[in-house]
Amino acid sequence: MPRMNGLEFLTAVKAHPEFARIPVVIITTEGTEDDTERGMQAGAAAYVKKPFRNEELLGVITAVARMGAAEFTYLNPPSSTAAARAAVHDIVKQMVKP
Repeated sequence: MPRMNGLEFLTAVKAHPEFARIPVVIITTEGTEDDTERGMQAGAAAYVKKPFRNEELLGVITAVARMGAAEFTYLNPPSSTAAARAAVHDIVKQMVKP
Protein backbone atom coordinates (compact mmCIF):
# COMPACT_ATOMS: atom_id res chain seq x y z
CA MET A 1 0.00 0.00 0.00
CA PRO A 2 1.40 3.39 -0.88
CA ARG A 3 1.14 5.31 2.41
CA MET A 4 0.37 2.76 5.10
CA ASN A 5 1.43 -0.84 5.58
CA GLY A 6 -0.96 -3.61 6.55
CA LEU A 7 -0.20 -3.42 10.26
CA GLU A 8 -0.75 0.33 10.27
CA PHE A 9 -4.05 -0.21 8.45
CA LEU A 10 -5.10 -2.90 10.95
CA THR A 11 -4.22 -0.61 13.85
CA ALA A 12 -6.27 2.20 12.29
CA VAL A 13 -9.26 -0.09 11.76
CA LYS A 14 -9.08 -1.49 15.29
CA ALA A 15 -8.95 2.07 16.69
CA HIS A 16 -12.47 2.72 15.41
CA PRO A 17 -15.08 1.38 17.86
CA GLU A 18 -17.39 0.62 14.93
CA PHE A 19 -14.91 -1.88 13.48
CA ALA A 20 -12.79 -2.99 16.45
CA ARG A 21 -14.57 -6.33 16.91
CA ILE A 22 -14.53 -7.34 13.25
CA PRO A 23 -12.14 -10.28 12.85
CA VAL A 24 -9.28 -9.64 10.42
CA VAL A 25 -7.14 -12.30 8.73
CA ILE A 26 -3.73 -11.06 7.59
CA ILE A 27 -2.53 -12.54 4.29
CA THR A 28 1.07 -11.63 3.59
CA THR A 29 4.44 -12.58 2.20
CA GLU A 30 6.04 -11.61 5.54
CA GLY A 31 5.98 -14.70 7.69
CA THR A 32 8.64 -14.60 10.37
CA GLU A 33 7.64 -15.31 13.95
CA ASP A 34 8.18 -11.61 14.75
CA ASP A 35 5.88 -10.59 11.87
CA THR A 36 3.20 -12.99 13.04
CA GLU A 37 3.49 -11.76 16.62
CA ARG A 38 3.20 -8.12 15.54
CA GLY A 39 0.12 -8.93 13.46
CA MET A 40 -1.57 -10.77 16.28
CA GLN A 41 -0.70 -8.02 18.76
CA ALA A 42 -2.20 -5.48 16.36
CA GLY A 43 -5.48 -7.37 16.57
CA ALA A 44 -5.47 -9.91 13.75
CA ALA A 45 -7.61 -12.99 14.29
CA ALA A 46 -5.27 -15.08 12.12
CA TYR A 47 -2.14 -14.79 10.01
CA VAL A 48 -1.66 -16.62 6.68
CA LYS A 49 1.63 -16.55 4.79
CA LYS A 50 1.75 -16.63 0.98
CA PRO A 51 1.85 -18.89 -0.87
CA PHE A 52 -1.03 -20.88 0.59
CA ARG A 53 -3.46 -23.48 -0.65
CA ASN A 54 -7.06 -22.38 -1.10
CA GLU A 55 -8.13 -25.10 1.34
CA GLU A 56 -5.78 -23.67 3.96
CA LEU A 57 -7.25 -20.18 3.64
CA LEU A 58 -10.80 -21.54 3.70
CA GLY A 59 -9.95 -23.50 6.85
CA VAL A 60 -8.55 -20.42 8.57
CA ILE A 61 -11.57 -18.30 7.63
CA THR A 62 -13.95 -21.04 8.76
CA ALA A 63 -12.14 -21.37 12.10
CA VAL A 64 -12.17 -17.61 12.65
CA ALA A 65 -15.86 -17.46 11.78
CA ARG A 66 -16.67 -20.29 14.18
CA MET A 67 -14.60 -18.81 16.99
CA GLY A 68 -16.23 -15.44 16.46
CA ALA A 69 -19.76 -16.70 16.00
CA ALA A 70 -20.36 -16.74 19.73
CA GLU A 71 -18.45 -13.52 20.35
CA PHE A 72 -18.87 -11.52 17.14
CA THR A 73 -22.36 -10.09 17.35
CA TYR A 74 -21.27 -6.60 16.32
CA LEU A 75 -21.96 -5.24 19.78
CA ASN A 76 -20.98 -1.70 18.89
CA PRO A 77 -22.59 -0.98 15.51
CA PRO A 78 -22.25 2.44 13.92
CA SER A 79 -25.12 4.73 14.76
CA SER A 80 -25.85 4.99 11.07
CA THR A 81 -24.65 3.88 7.67
CA ALA A 82 -23.32 7.40 7.18
CA ALA A 83 -21.21 7.06 10.35
CA ALA A 84 -19.78 3.76 9.09
CA ARG A 85 -18.97 5.29 5.71
CA ALA A 86 -17.30 8.26 7.39
CA ALA A 87 -15.14 5.98 9.53
CA VAL A 88 -14.06 3.95 6.48
CA HIS A 89 -13.38 7.18 4.58
CA ASP A 90 -11.12 8.40 7.42
CA ILE A 91 -9.10 5.18 7.34
CA VAL A 92 -8.74 5.27 3.55
CA LYS A 93 -7.65 8.93 3.70
CA GLN A 94 -4.87 7.91 6.09
CA MET A 95 -3.76 5.25 3.61
CA VAL A 96 -3.37 7.67 0.71
CA LYS A 97 -2.24 10.72 2.63
CA PRO A 98 0.55 12.48 0.67
